[in-house]
Amino acid sequence: MGSVVRSCIGDAWCRAAPCTRACASAQSAQPRGRRVHLRCRGDRYPRPAPKEWLTLLRVDPLRNPEPLIRRVYAYVAYRIGDGPDAEDVTSDTFERALRYRRSYDPSRGEPVSWLLGIARRCISEFFTHRLELVDKPPETSAPGDLEDDTARRLQLAAAMSRLGERDRELIAFKYGADLTARQIAQVLGLKTNAVEVALHRALGRLREELVDSKSSASSAAATGR
Repeated sequence: MGSVVRSCIGDAWCRAAPCTRACASAQSAQPRGRRVHLRCRGDRYPRPAPKEWLTLLRVDPLRNPEPLIRRVYAYVAYRIGDGPDAEDVTSDTFERALRYRRSYDPSRGEPVSWLLGIARRCISEFFTHRLELVDKPPETSAPGDLEDDTARRLQLAAAMSRLGERDRELIAFKYGADLTARQIAQVLGLKTNAVEVALHRALGRLREELVDSKSSASSAAATGR
């Protein structure tokens, strides 16, 4: 990847400025307004226009993919659960992003917002083909803190499942993909203050669900005694 980028930069520079004295003099002899680049010694193929290369280098949304992969996967895992399904949806997201990377418009949002828009469509298709997801309990239980952590994760997942679609999506954007309210607004096409209000309400409903589930668990434990 690095060598390709360096080659692109080299091509753009060669086209932007005459690379030999002979090339410069030959261009100066052409009629004004009709100058074209003459291939210098050693050039085997016509070079692409420099503006095309430089534009691609500036706006390529996948130029630094590693942090984007982590954030997209975290968002997907919040929506459909951690595991192979989340990996598959994340993979589908980046396959589509590679296919349509030239359609990315930086004026409409950051690369992560563009990718999460693709991820939302992939998740929608995932649910279309699998209408009901069943969380499988762990085959083995770990003692001590790991048991407590597993219980908390299951409790949170159960509470999230009882929320509405928009609430789950907002919480996944905020805590899965680690987006700001402004970035969430870009993905959803909403105003930032509307997102802030909706997110605040979604978190309030999630807290209520968690309190209710704890109360139910306590009542069940007392009845069991």
